[in-house]
Amino acid sequence: MNISYNSHHVEITEPLKNYFEKKLSRLDSYEHLIGKVDVYFSIDSSYVHQVEMEIEFAKWKTLFFTARDTDMYRAIDDLFDRAEKNISRLKARITDHKQQESIRKKAEFLENSNRKDNTVTEINFKEISRKPMAIIDAVHTLSPKKTRDFLFFYNYETNDDITPSLILKLGEKQFLLAEKTKFIDKLKIIKVEKTGFNKIKLSKPKEITLDKKKIDDVLNTTKEDFYFFFNLETENLSLIIKNEENGYKILNILNA
Repeated sequence: MNISYNSHHVEITEPLKNYFEKKLSRLDSYEHLIGKVDVYFSIDSSYVHQVEMEIEFAKWKTLFFTARDTDMYRAIDDLFDRAEKNISRLKARITDHKQQESIRKKAEFLENSNRKDNTVTEINFKEISRKPMAIIDAVHTLSPKKTRDFLFFYNYETNDDITPSLILKLGEKQFLLAEKTKFIDKLKIIKVEKTGFNKIKLSKPKEITLDKKKIDDVLNTTKEDFYFFFNLETENLSLIIKNEENGYKILNILNA
């Protein structure tokens, strides 16, 4: 396994490397899938120790993990607790036959779609930032000068390195944050208002239940500017956004 070490204000001693590599052995069952591991140790001005790890998989996407503690060794322990749990969850998702079937159905739906007044967009996770970011940073990426109106990112505040959050631009200063809950049919929705250059105001979180519907049924009934639902045609999460031309943008979210 190819391991690269770097640091900032931290001496990478042999005991530190040995301890890290001992913990890395917890991922031995995935060794045949791992191409490269980049490790970065640092200490900030408050003497908080941080360890970051980027794992490049041969057949999967690159994953990023980070942990902080007043002790570097405890930070390493926390890092691998998260990594082991999240990689296991990712493997279960990838090997799930139902998800493979949903990919086929989604591709078939997009190919056969002939809705002229609406834009059907496939979302894969190329838009995800590999490093966790704060909500305010995600808002900045959707500034008026940017053409994009949504972004997937790993929310630094939730410490979840595998399940992305979605932020959606509703207006110049109005945004919507959507995050998954422990229930597969529910989402947590938070309205975000940009009140200054580096200031935002968050509404009280609201949990919504996803209805199971076909896209045409939603288009014929919804009067909302945006609507999340479980798409029966793709067996995945979808989002419909009303646009200025009275049409809709349809986002089919793969493996959500």
